[in-house]
Amino acid sequence: MSFKKILFPTDFSPASDNAFRYAAAFAEALDAEIEIINIYRIPLTAAPDLSQPGILQDTNRVHKQAAMKKMSEMMVRHGGEVEMKQTPIYGIFVADEIADYAKDNDFDLIIMGTKGEHGALEKFVGTTTTDTTLKAPCPVLAVPENATFTTMDSVAFATDYKRDRSAMLALHEFTEKVGAELHVIHAEKDEEQQEQNTEVDVYDTRRFTDFTVLHDRSVEEAIDSYIAEKNVKLLAMYLPSRKLWERLFHTSFTKQMVFHTDIPLLIFKENH
Repeated sequence: MSFKKILFPTDFSPASDNAFRYAAAFAEALDAEIEIINIYRIPLTAAPDLSQPGILQDTNRVHKQAAMKKMSEMMVRHGGEVEMKQTPIYGIFVADEIADYAKDNDFDLIIMGTKGEHGALEKFVGTTTTDTTLKAPCPVLAVPENATFTTMDSVAFATDYKRDRSAMLALHEFTEKVGAELHVIHAEKDEEQQEQNTEVDVYDTRRFTDFTVLHDRSVEEAIDSYIAEKNVKLLAMYLPSRKLWERLFHTSFTKQMVFHTDIPLLIFKENH
């Protein structure tokens, strides 16, 4: 899996604007192209008299032009030398429109900004980023609005040994191209400690910098401590099924994973 086509949906919020820095940096490092899309809708108050000929078409044209203008401004601010295009899309259900567009146009990666407070799961579940991640045909990079872009020289992959080889290979290709270290970690609670797990043998150890089994009173605290110690710039994880993904998003584990670290989270799912 190569990240050659990147889809960047934007709502023009500060979180989205911040995330675009990551998208542009990713594209530049990977020699990839970006397509920026904005899913816009027409409020009923904007076209109160639909019986008038052409009123809906005129209103749609105004909103479309406004979206094009804002996307162009975003490209000027952060785009650099990256190849880009922009597409405004009229739609009601934003996550569905994003997922369908990504599937129809064979995108390799979606990058989106996330809004929310630390540990405030209710601020995240049900938002466009979460809903898009559940429906997307490709990996999603969720960038917290408080994330500060720096170099991508250290990447961590949290594994649970669940059929995540394809994600590992994609990360290896990415880290090799950008010159980053790839740390593979497996976190378990103290009471779950057993004999040294040998399942790491299924990996080609030449493909990552190191493998570490973390033990702590909580999985999220173990991962957070490791991120701080290694100065990790991006955390990746693999979720082997939609049901597990949905269940995890209602636990303290994912609550902390998403907002506790202020670094981007790259999410792979089983269908990727």
